[in-house]
Amino acid sequence: MNKTVKIILGLVAAILLIIVLKYFMDSNSKAVEDFKVEEPFYTTINTKAVATGKLNPEEEVELKPQISGIVDEIFVDEVDVVNKGDLIASIRVGRNNEPLMQAHSRIKTAQLAVDNA
Repeated sequence: MNKTVKIILGLVAAILLIIVLKYFMDSNSKAVEDFKVEEPFYTTINTKAVATGKLNPEEEVELKPQISGIVDEIFVDEVDVVNKGDLIASIRVGRNNEPLMQAHSRIKTAQLAVDNA
């Protein structure tokens, strides 16, 4: 090869090298981003857990009166603790008094059994 071809190839290689270096320098020289800086501090973190589901009671009691009628007034709430013999509600007896009379007779029979014992 002659001397001029070598010089031209050298100049082309040098120009390509300068173009590649310029491209990489431009692509890496992005603007500097300023970030907002906060000072550290101590605090408490309140965490809350949301749970969905169903609550089942440990013990469930079903109340049924011995006579039929209409409930006039309820004396206890759902969360109240009741003891045996506590008055829970008042019932207005309808026209049929026979179940009421049977209930009174059962009370009298039970009272007589207690007295005899």
